Amino acid sequence: MMRPAKDSNHLSITMWHGGRKWQWGPEIMQGKKGQTERGPGIYCTSHYMTASKYAKGGGQVRRLVIEPRELLEDIAIPLADAIGFVKSHLIRRTHEDIMQRLSDCSEHLRDGVYTLKGEGPHVALSVLNNLCINSDQAHGERGLELNKFLVSYGADASFDYASGREVWGCIFNPECIKRHEVMPASAVDSSEYELPDPVAMLRERKAQRIAKAEVLASKVVIAGCAEDGKVAVVWNGRDCDGVAYSGKVSLVDATHEEVTKHIDHTVEWADGPCYFEIMSPSQAKGVEPTQRDLTMEAFEDGHPHSLRY
Repeated sequence: MMRPAKDSNHLSITMWHGGRKWQWGPEIMQGKKGQTERGPGIYCTSHYMTASKYAKGGGQVRRLVIEPRELLEDIAIPLADAIGFVKSHLIRRTHEDIMQRLSDCSEHLRDGVYTLKGEGPHVALSVLNNLCINSDQAHGERGLELNKFLVSYGADASFDYASGREVWGCIFNPECIKRHEVMPASAVDSSEYELPDPVAMLRERKAQRIAKAEVLASKVVIAGCAEDGKVAVVWNGRDCDGVAYSGKVSLVDATHEEVTKHIDHTVEWADGPCYFEIMSPSQAKGVEPTQRDLTMEAFEDGHPHSLRY
């Protein structure tokens, strides 16, 4: 099952774990080469039958209740810290390639998607984890160092689809496992063979967080462009007859609600692709409206079956 935890920012997720017997409770052990394909941690699945396969040979199936603070895929850390980890713990001959890939990914980090830790520029923490896995450096002692590094930035776990509807998880921080119990086959009801999908819920929560960030950013832009209670929304686009236009200005009340209402209405009734920019009314006075008949241009230029900007 999956439900909100006492802290509404956390989730309580139930998963299956199959493996050796736990003598002292959950702990991170050195992973073997080729067996840390999702990173250094405790592995779990939403499917009971998968867990039972990993429990063969004297192991146990456990039902885990997990309450992660944050997920690996939601965190971005300073690029300098990621590079520092590479230099301190990874094989020297891999440094140049991994550091270059980290830098490349940092340049394309999407705003509003991640929780940013420390000072930028930032890189997604999952990128470092994946680069360690792909370079075969997420097991053994290096895997333990990577685990400590991930947890130090708040990454308690990671969840993603394995195949079909099955979800696999990797728990980096054992402290986020709030309950665990051994479950013999006789105690497992058939309705629990496939536990609820946590990924869909987690992605919905992330989408909501991104939307909130976009709303906040929009409010900042509107407040910065407001003059005498108005902002200008400047439109560019193309209609259904192939006429491209730019510089179409609409003055709107400088509130997030009114600007959103205007944008939604314009997009709903548009008969072609359209784009907008918010600016101050004084800036908009310098915008010259233009139109191009792309259909006529296409006919005159000898390519009547395709429109080109």
